[in-house]
Amino acid sequence: MPTKRGHATHALGVDLRRAVTRCAVRLHSAGPHTLAHGDCHAPFCLFVIRRGRGRHAHRFVRGAGCWLYRHAAAAAPALGACTTPTVPTRRWSIPGRPRRSRAPVPSDAVVLFDGSGLDAWRKGNGDAAAWKLVEGGAMQVNGTGDIMTREQFGSCQLHVEWASPAEVVGESQGRGNSGVFFFGRYEIQVLDSFENRSYADGQAAALYGQFPPDVNACRGPGEWQTYDIVFEAPKFAEDGSLVSPAYATVLHNGVIVHNRRALIGATGHRSVGTYSAHGPAGEIKLQDHGNPVRFRNIWVRPLPEPEHAAQHGDHAAAHGEHGDHGDDDGHEGHEH
Repeated sequence: MPTKRGHATHALGVDLRRAVTRCAVRLHSAGPHTLAHGDCHAPFCLFVIRRGRGRHAHRFVRGAGCWLYRHAAAAAPALGACTTPTVPTRRWSIPGRPRRSRAPVPSDAVVLFDGSGLDAWRKGNGDAAAWKLVEGGAMQVNGTGDIMTREQFGSCQLHVEWASPAEVVGESQGRGNSGVFFFGRYEIQVLDSFENRSYADGQAAALYGQFPPDVNACRGPGEWQTYDIVFEAPKFAEDGSLVSPAYATVLHNGVIVHNRRALIGATGHRSVGTYSAHGPAGEIKLQDHGNPVRFRNIWVRPLPEPEHAAQHGDHAAAHGEHGDHGDDDGHEGHEH
């Protein structure tokens, strides 16, 4: 590691296969410095911690002294690796440790479920939702039927975390099956698709019955998974004809599996979906398909209509220079 006094770099890496943490250190001043079981006179040193064996190894290159940045490998399981470059204006920096955790809720989001209760949900007949509250701030499907939000939403960003049962029971569509619906009719499939063969447009994150995900990003049974969905509501003319279809962008565990994909119509099993006119907002529904799927940390952000879409009609007619923008975005749906 070539270094220059006062401008050395440092890095932190984690080798999960060997359970070894390596730390490189940067220059601070000349002279001896205490390092674990010895003194360091090095411009840099490599310090290795082997977890569970209680042994420490270090190697030195003589020169100016150094400061050691150590990572407590045994304190918590490391879930990745990170590297932070030295900022010249700072004396040192401490790299963060990546970890899996619940996604933070944006300040402008509507919280639909945080583990404290089901007040934001109801049954289809209007009765209170009766899914079971379980440990870890989750709710679990329990055979009492679908639940839907009391509040209605149009175009929105929805975050949902879900987990199929840890114990694998059934196969294909009988394994960890549920669904996330917009307007009660446009479904993003929930399914345990980890090493579970089924029809393509019925696997996890599929626009059910229409489009399979671009890739199977499913984690193993019992693991928490995330859906981040940007749903653009369809638009209808006064006579009920379709002006613009629904679009869905879906990230499954952070992987884009649908990129603003236009839905053919309402989703369904072995059917060609069609559109029927409905209002600009509707409920978000979670499906009870008979499997004890768990959900947690659900929030939604209503999205304003894009300015170019809102102004497309009269504004585009009055200002011809904007017509091309309207054709690119507004008329695409007429072909579907």
